[in-house]
Amino acid sequence: MKYKSDFAQFQSEYTTKYPNSLHMRTYLPPLKGKSVLDVGCGSGIDLAFFASQKPKKLAGCDISPELVMIAKQKVPSAEIRNDSFSYISQKNEVFDIVWSKYALNCTLDIMTPLKEIYRVLKNNGTAYIQVTHPFRTLSFLKSKDYFSEKLLVEYPVNNGEKLVEPHHTISSWINAITEAGFQIIKCEEILNRPKEEYTEVITPSAIIFILKK
Repeated sequence: MKYKSDFAQFQSEYTTKYPNSLHMRTYLPPLKGKSVLDVGCGSGIDLAFFASQKPKKLAGCDISPELVMIAKQKVPSAEIRNDSFSYISQKNEVFDIVWSKYALNCTLDIMTPLKEIYRVLKNNGTAYIQVTHPFRTLSFLKSKDYFSEKLLVEYPVNNGEKLVEPHHTISSWINAITEAGFQIIKCEEILNRPKEEYTEVITPSAIIFILKK
């Protein structure tokens, strides 16, 4: 899919234009001496940020071989694997922190990746998860029915390409998170773009979950 090969440029341009999309970083503790895994690491933008803080162990995984190659070039100190978030090829209880931004929102089955994240986290470890807000996917949903889950949503990304995601309700996220074994420490709904850019209803772009094992 052309979108995957273009994603590195799109991601870099988007985070530069909309720095609030990086807001979840403000919740991280100092990473020195920590073991960190980025699930759905893409082109390695967040991995590069983590590497600058000198963690004890830094790893990433992504389903796209093209993005894995770019991330390896960008962050050679990280161990980056071509894994699906539904099967993370890491041992149990390895990481202090698992990070996943705009990855889990791409799957119909959100329980399996949450269980995988839970598995690779150490006891008392923390997961930081950011996904597309259901209000945003709803705005592109043809039926306009918030409760119509499992329907695919298409919205433009760049160069005429479209990103395809399923729609999930907030309660589905919360129920899957708690059933996977996590305790929700914090939940925040954020805008990626400045309010001035909204011409009609102002709705959140993303939702952040901070979870404790």
